[in-house]
Amino acid sequence: MKTYLPLAMLLGLLCIAIPVSAATTWYVDDDGEADFSSIQAAILDDRVVPGDTISILPGSYTQFDVRKPYLTIRSEEGPGSVTVDCGSSEGISSRDNAAGLILDGLAIVNPGGCGLRLGEYGPADSSIVRSCIFKVDYLDVTSNNVTFENNVFDGNNSGSTSNPKYNYLICIGSGSNTIFNFKNNSIKNAGAKYYIGRFNNVGGVFENNLIENCTAPYGVLCVDNAATDYTISDNKLINQTGVGLVLCRSANSVITGNYFGNTSIYMYKSGENNRIYQNSNVSGVTLSGTAPATTHWNTTAPVTYTYDGVEHT
Repeated sequence: MKTYLPLAMLLGLLCIAIPVSAATTWYVDDDGEADFSSIQAAILDDRVVPGDTISILPGSYTQFDVRKPYLTIRSEEGPGSVTVDCGSSEGISSRDNAAGLILDGLAIVNPGGCGLRLGEYGPADSSIVRSCIFKVDYLDVTSNNVTFENNVFDGNNSGSTSNPKYNYLICIGSGSNTIFNFKNNSIKNAGAKYYIGRFNNVGGVFENNLIENCTAPYGVLCVDNAATDYTISDNKLINQTGVGLVLCRSANSVITGNYFGNTSIYMYKSGENNRIYQNSNVSGVTLSGTAPATTHWNTTAPVTYTYDGVEHT
């Protein structure tokens, strides 16, 4: 006579036979009283695997490269307690495969160039950078679906002629489908040769950010080079002059609920179906090049705009 095991019992035996490894938290202490004394050593150790957390105790550490996917690298005691001093070398970057990376609560200072590079040397898709403090020359993100949230950028770069990416504090996208989300961040006392932020990507949001006391002669923000489907909403520009936003060959973007702080909007060969509404303190609008057939406007007060050198209201 054949004997059959009940399905529930069989599944239970399988669960016992094939254990699922739990994620591990590894500790880093620059005083040497933890699993590792440097962040890079933790990342390179074969015991540290995707899904693990590297928790860093207060102190000062050197820059590092991320070479494994789905790692969380965070400060144990919160923002400001861990400093990543790049020592005039390039800052943090993704190498090999760093998809799903989470950086949380690090202060990144003193790079000799890019402070954080995600995508150029290896993918870092679906990464999150949150609650970090940046005192860097610029950031370069070309990976897809990257989110920055609750970060502070303070006193960054003044621009350079030797490297074009120094022209922007935050340089996003490479003309591909690079969704980028930038939410609830603060940018203060920063400078750039051209723009504070240049977004050359498809999709994403720039939302609820504060930009204050920054210097950028071409404009604060630029949605550039055929970028589409971008949303810029509920941001505040404080103590800025000149152009607040440049729409350059971009289409299908939504610009709404922003406080422009008496700066202007400049549209250069802008594409179709941009929707600009319910923004306040816009000093004026300039249209240059071929005007789009359709742009949707709605403002809380009359706005003066200039097209082909002629001023209109």
